[in-house]
Amino acid sequence: MNNHSKSPASALFYLAAMIAVYIAWGSTYLAMRFAIETIPPFLMAGLRFLIAGSLLYIWRRLAGDARPS
Repeated sequence: MNNHSKSPASALFYLAAMIAVYIAWGSTYLAMRFAIETIPPFLMAGLRFLIAGSLLYIWRRLAGDARPS
């Protein structure tokens, strides 16, 4: 029988990670709820994809990748 015990630091790390996920996903759903009430659905979806694509493009360019052709 293996007796693996986690150190307090790793348990704290996992707790912090779960809280971060909870806040990130929770804020996303809250933002979508408000956006649905004020922005047309396809415009909202387009803006989300534009923002996500822009962030990914900037991140990869800063990492040294070449521009896509």
